[in-house]
Amino acid sequence: MESPVLLHALMAFSSVTLSYFDTSYATIAVETRVRALSSLSKSILAEDIVQREINLAACLVLATAEISLGHRAEWHNHLQGAKHVVLSTHASQRDAMPLIGTEAVKASHEGRWLLRNFAYHDIMGSVVSGHSLLLDTNYPEDVSTPVDSYFGVAYEILLSIAKTTSLDLTGLDNVTTLSDVAMTKVNTTKAAISSIETSLCAWKCPNVVDAGLVHGTLFPERSASLPLRTHP
Repeated sequence: MESPVLLHALMAFSSVTLSYFDTSYATIAVETRVRALSSLSKSILAEDIVQREINLAACLVLATAEISLGHRAEWHNHLQGAKHVVLSTHASQRDAMPLIGTEAVKASHEGRWLLRNFAYHDIMGSVVSGHSLLLDTNYPEDVSTPVDSYFGVAYEILLSIAKTTSLDLTGLDNVTTLSDVAMTKVNTTKAAISSIETSLCAWKCPNVVDAGLVHGTLFPERSASLPLRTHP
C-alpha cells in the first residue's frame, strides 16, 4: 500500500466491520479508527492533487465505516470533511486558469470516481438528515453516466431525489400572508417541484438493461432505504 493514510482508513473499516459481528474486535476497531484519524489529520493540508484524492478517499472510507455502525452524526462529520477536501482542492492547467473545488477533482478519472462516491453518500445523507446536499445540487449530474457504478441505471431518479432534498419549502403552506419577495421565492420553488415531477414522469429505464443492470437499478434504491429503516 503506497499510502499510509488510505491503509489506515481501510484497516479501520475492516476492523469496524468485524466488530459489528464479533464484539471481541471492539477495542481493535477503536484503535484503528484513532490511527486512521491521526494519519488523515497529518495529511489533510497537503496541496498535491494525488494526495488530495487520497485524503478524499480516506474520508469516504471512514464515513462508510461509521455508516456500518449506524453512527449518523459521525458519518455525517466525515462527509463534511470530504466536502472541505473537495472545495479546497486545486489543479493547475497549462495556459489556463487553475481549477478549484469540484472542477479540480473532476480533472482526473480517479477524481471523478471519488466524486461520484461522495455524491452517492451525499444524496443518501440528505435523505436521512432532511438537509440539502453538502455541495451544489448540480454536481452529481456533472459526474454521472447512464450506467453508473454508484447510481446504477436509475441515476436520474437519484438526481431528482437530490434536487428534492434541496428544495426550500418555507411558506408553501401559508401563501396568503407572504410578502411579494417571499411569494416570488415560493413560485420559484413550485416551478422547481413541477420540473422534478415532469422529469420523473418522463423517465424511462435505458434500453441497455439486462438482468445485471436491473440489479443495478434496484440496489441504490435498496441502499437508500436501509438508513431510514435502521434509523426511523
